[in-house]
Amino acid sequence: MEVLLIGGSGFIGKYCVNNLLAHGHNVTNIDVVEYKPLINLDKYTYFKKDIKDEILYAFENKEVVINFAALLGGINYFHKYPAKLLLENELICASVFEQSYSAYKKGLLKKIIQLSSSMVFENVNVYPSLESDLHFIPSPSSVYGFQKLMCEYWCKAYNEEYGLPYIIVRPFNAMGIGEDPSKDSHVIPQLIYKVLKGQYPLELIGNGSQIRVYTHAADIAEAIRLIIESDIKNIDFNISNEKNQITVLELAKLIWSKICPEKEFKYVELPDLKYDVQKRIGSSVRIKELLNWEPKILLDNALDEIIEDMKKWVK
Repeated sequence: MEVLLIGGSGFIGKYCVNNLLAHGHNVTNIDVVEYKPLINLDKYTYFKKDIKDEILYAFENKEVVINFAALLGGINYFHKYPAKLLLENELICASVFEQSYSAYKKGLLKKIIQLSSSMVFENVNVYPSLESDLHFIPSPSSVYGFQKLMCEYWCKAYNEEYGLPYIIVRPFNAMGIGEDPSKDSHVIPQLIYKVLKGQYPLELIGNGSQIRVYTHAADIAEAIRLIIESDIKNIDFNISNEKNQITVLELAKLIWSKICPEKEFKYVELPDLKYDVQKRIGSSVRIKELLNWEPKILLDNALDEIIEDMKKWVK
């Protein structure tokens, strides 16, 4: 198939590019950062462009569009830059959906896949959370969570008015190699980086009782490929690995034991952040039933891979 990735040079996007190429698809990537895939370069096209600019020629003859593009980061990032996130990400959605609709009118584009976030479940109180639970809970409290929910409403709006088919994908706490830990990254690279740098005692946000599930980006990429290859449309999917459920404190201890097992683990609590969700666990039963997808990569094995890769960041 002819697949267009918007933001395919990002963390999850890279995994998706390589997965699609490995399974014989032709991939075009639009991103302001260049990425060279590991395989099948003859099936890969890259445009160094800002998707907020018109680039309709890149949408021509594409069967599927996937929108990964967004300003994003870890919990510190979205607390620091709520206005910037809202403005930039809404402008991205406006451009992606308008250009996708232009392609759809020409008759070849089959669907758009929008990457959302588990943060849309910010105020949920049912665990593990099903896709249908989203209809019965308050909207997210944080700007970041609300903006991710708005991404989903772009899908619904363009489908209801113009018939543009869509799939919404909600990863739960993606992990893998490739994140820059020196910036406001997610919790796993942040913790690994601090331990590798010798921070002692280790600083944790809050008391570490926050519960998460972690899903490897390779498993997420596999789920997205199955969605692309299917005829399913106009539906939302949680992408979650419930086997990788753990508290932040337990995660910190596990990372510590892998990097410096000879040293006693000690930590200090930093003040809680305003929108630090205490429990976020997603159910992926829908995608298992419809597409026979199940996550394969366990947290313990993933941490070994990520720790080894992140040593390059520590001078």
